[in-house]
Amino acid sequence: MRLQVYKSMPHVFFLFEEHPCSKTGYSELAKFINAATSDKCMETQLQLVNAKGVVTESPLRSEDYPVSYTKTEVLLSLNFF
Repeated sequence: MRLQVYKSMPHVFFLFEEHPCSKTGYSELAKFINAATSDKCMETQLQLVNAKGVVTESPLRSEDYPVSYTKTEVLLSLNFF
């Protein structure tokens, strides 16, 4: 699981192509696609991106984000079974 939060950015900020956060966003998206399609295991992490496009990383503790669904319920809703 990965969570990337862009602080102080409006919805669809990627449309502002010259903004530092947009450039960072496209770069981070490419990194994520490469990692997700490789054989490597992706680590769970939280990335915070400030208004200048600088990324800081920290561990993402899933227990800090409780959900009321079990993994099986989610998979069933996606028709994985």
